[in-house]
Amino acid sequence: MQKKVFIIIATFCFSMQLFAQKEDILQTISVFPYQHIKESDKAIAVMQTWSKKEWKPFLLMLENDSLKLKTSYALHAYTNAAALDPQLKKQASIHFVESLGTIKTYYAKALIIQQLGLLGDDISVKPLAKLLNDANYSSVASMALATIHSEASINALKKALKKASGTNSKDIEAALENAQAKLPVINESQTWTGGNHFNQNATQQLLTIQKGMDTSKNSIQKKRFLAAASHISSVTSFLFVSNYLSDPILCNDAAIILTKLALTDQKIVGNEVRSTLEKSLPLLKGEDSAILSTQLLAYLKTMPYEIGFISIFNGKDLTGWKGLVGNPISRAKMTEKELTEAQLQSDKKTQNDWVAKEGLLVFTGHGENLTTVKHYGDFELFVDWKITEKGDAGIYLRGSPQVQIWDTSRREVGAQVGSGGLYNNQKNQSKPTVVADNQIGEWNNFHIIMKGEKVTVYLNGILVTDGIVLENYWDRKQPIFAKEQIELQAHGTYVAYRNIYLREIN
Repeated sequence: MQKKVFIIIATFCFSMQLFAQKEDILQTISVFPYQHIKESDKAIAVMQTWSKKEWKPFLLMLENDSLKLKTSYALHAYTNAAALDPQLKKQASIHFVESLGTIKTYYAKALIIQQLGLLGDDISVKPLAKLLNDANYSSVASMALATIHSEASINALKKALKKASGTNSKDIEAALENAQAKLPVINESQTWTGGNHFNQNATQQLLTIQKGMDTSKNSIQKKRFLAAASHISSVTSFLFVSNYLSDPILCNDAAIILTKLALTDQKIVGNEVRSTLEKSLPLLKGEDSAILSTQLLAYLKTMPYEIGFISIFNGKDLTGWKGLVGNPISRAKMTEKELTEAQLQSDKKTQNDWVAKEGLLVFTGHGENLTTVKHYGDFELFVDWKITEKGDAGIYLRGSPQVQIWDTSRREVGAQVGSGGLYNNQKNQSKPTVVADNQIGEWNNFHIIMKGEKVTVYLNGILVTDGIVLENYWDRKQPIFAKEQIELQAHGTYVAYRNIYLREIN
């Protein structure tokens, strides 16, 4: 009898100890994902002191649907910090490897395998190599070994390939191809030589012109930059110039440039283009105004009626945007009432996390993704973006991650490949073909085209992703969703967007 009582008391004490331990862990990671930098740094510092007894229950939280989001954010933050310190890198790798035998769910195990790849320590090579024979984890283990990118990890892939067959063989081949690919780097001059002469492609020219307009101190300088924009025949140049129709000093120049752009490039069409040209008509003045007015009137009568490119960010507020609720699969399982309530809560939080100011849409560094209210199928998107040092962001297409944005100096997470790749792809190409990023603190431009399952991305006018299938991150057995929201990723660092123009493709 005494023995039974002792066992019951011991079990109770042990349970209470585990409960207290779990509460301590939850308290540490409570800052994620809505973290401020100082708070997250403190949390990471505490995690760096954890021993096996804290790491085991923490990693098991990845299997709990109500805790895995917070735990995943904390895990990513810790991995990024540990990868920069050789001692912490090895320590983290040991804890993560030990958890592979106890973790059961696919989500948790796959996430830990990815972290082992990002840490890049050879202590992970043997346990990851064993998973190459596992049909469930072959793909993610292959990519993790490729990410480690050491002699030992590459040799492990080559050795496994000799014995592999079927899907496993394709996974390993794709990982090896990814690991051995060499990326060309394009270095373009960023200088404006005066007049209308730029040593850049058209997209870079327009970015330089916009920078010049932002820093110009008088109307004479601004008129010169507008004149330079008149030589760039594109819908983005047209939409940029249209911003100055309301400027009492620049409106005449802008109206003439817009008219000439539309008359010389009949690909510049759409409702916003038509509306802008109608506003331009009464503003045409000067020597050529009579001829231009006649030509523009005639053109407006024959101009095809298309929706064309529209601005999905008005530069003033978050109209047309909402906070993130779950993912496409989890949202589909919610009742209408549950979804409405969750959306109200998310929208309330989002107001403090995303700020619309002076034509920019800015993520402040804490909070969740910002999403379009409308869902899109096939589309063409132009968007300018800017990050700060160590920045990390991305654009989800049809609710799925993502066209990658990051600081290329972050070699510890593989960012040296550049932005514009489909980062979360496992079987299809995930890296951009060239590094085309501008310097940190400078604006960049994405031109993204999505048709069916395939995505094409131009970064600063340079093709970096060419018709690559975007995989369904939420369920890799399914193709990408036919229609879903576009999301601007929140990843704990500052990012700003502007000039977000979208055209739906029928």
